[in-house]
Amino acid sequence: MKTDEHYAAPVAADGGALTDSRNSKSIKPPIDASAALWKNICKGLGKRVGKDVVDRWFSDGNISYLDRKELRIRFPTSLHVTWAETYYRPDLERVVEEQIAAKPKITMEAPAELDGSLPFDGEEATSAEEEPEAGERAPVTILETTPASRINEARLNPKHTFENFVVGDNIAYCHASALAVAERPGGHYNPVLFYGNSGLGKTHLLSAIGLSVLQRHPKKRVLFVTGEEFTNEFIEAVQHGKLSQFRARYRRVDVLLIDDVQFVAGKDATQEEFFHTFNALVNHRSQIVLVSDRAPADIPRLEKRLLSRFQWGISAELLPPSVETRIAILRQKAHEWRVDLDMEIIEFLADRIRKNVRMLEGALLRVSSYVSLYRGAISLQQVESHLQDMLCQEARAGMLTVGAIQKEVASYFDVRLGDLNGRSRTQLIIQPRHIAMYLSRELTNASLKEIGQAFGGRDHGTVIHACRRVDEDMMASAETRRVVEFLRDKITG
Repeated sequence: MKTDEHYAAPVAADGGALTDSRNSKSIKPPIDASAALWKNICKGLGKRVGKDVVDRWFSDGNISYLDRKELRIRFPTSLHVTWAETYYRPDLERVVEEQIAAKPKITMEAPAELDGSLPFDGEEATSAEEEPEAGERAPVTILETTPASRINEARLNPKHTFENFVVGDNIAYCHASALAVAERPGGHYNPVLFYGNSGLGKTHLLSAIGLSVLQRHPKKRVLFVTGEEFTNEFIEAVQHGKLSQFRARYRRVDVLLIDDVQFVAGKDATQEEFFHTFNALVNHRSQIVLVSDRAPADIPRLEKRLLSRFQWGISAELLPPSVETRIAILRQKAHEWRVDLDMEIIEFLADRIRKNVRMLEGALLRVSSYVSLYRGAISLQQVESHLQDMLCQEARAGMLTVGAIQKEVASYFDVRLGDLNGRSRTQLIIQPRHIAMYLSRELTNASLKEIGQAFGGRDHGTVIHACRRVDEDMMASAETRRVVEFLRDKITG
């Protein structure tokens, strides 16, 4: 080990002396030893995971304590911790071992976990309210401190809180991002965009952010709205000459939460207005949180300048929950609804309904209603009979394959199956191929890469392009929309 590049002796964050466990002597480390070591660790990480990753997730960290048994790293936010833990812990451990010739236990912490202070420091408050002093944290587990009138004014669902949001591996990063935004709206991450299929909890997470902000920052103005509501209100404002009121409503909030933001795409005047609203809010350091059914780059007919702004901050995908998470969701809901169900029934529901949390809760609600109605225990056979329609729908979706969809589309358009997978670029083949890719992405669990492979070894970018084209064609042509809907209904039975 080269002593001019590394420092392996114990160091404290303030540069003070620590006791070396090897010889029990007090050692005074060189000035900025921990900073120099962290710089070398980041440099080593950059070679393994890329400089961009290090710049975004590691460069703002620092070593708060180090000896040969323990290394504590302090990051500016819990989001940094979650990201580093989830994706880069093995790389970090390997680099640390290379740098100090030891394998200390690595602990990653955020300031809020260490001393109760808010996770973003070095930024002044931007609204007229006084921010909490360091060490003072607003209550986060009850809503009694937030007047119902403020919740209604913000258009939030009071039941959609962080406390009743079950966090699994599928959404851990999204949850950490949401908490970071709620603690310090308008801070480092702006905008934040959550995306994923229907029924995975995107709207719940959006509302939880708003409720938490109202509680932590009582003077901040929060507004929850859907993309459709924004569009309709804008149209009405234009028609009645009330644009100034409309702009005042949306551009003077501290936190704007927009659900189904993909709805504004393809509407030129609405996109223009939203573009200027977005800029005004960011310039005033207001927080923007968006929800979409797909990643920003996959939203058809979204203006490039809006796409660019959506990608400024964080984009995080909500994925279907694991079976363990589904069981946790069911147990929590059963507890909330005060219904006593055997674990066998809960495990049965979690095993049979896999992709949609909303459907999972709907199944539990139906079973709970049955138990309440008949005031007695319910058997597994009764559950299966009572939920036959839902279970059949889920089973059909699980059995669908890309190959089956290809056959149906080829038959409808009267083309050969080999043509869908071939290299022909004629319009007679391109449209069926695009529609088959679109339906494969919508109706199966196959990844973009797997779909591309099934269509003659094409890459995922080709699949994204095909899906975007079909979306655009469906908006522009009622005939295309009719064809896609007909095929979807036929394939799903």
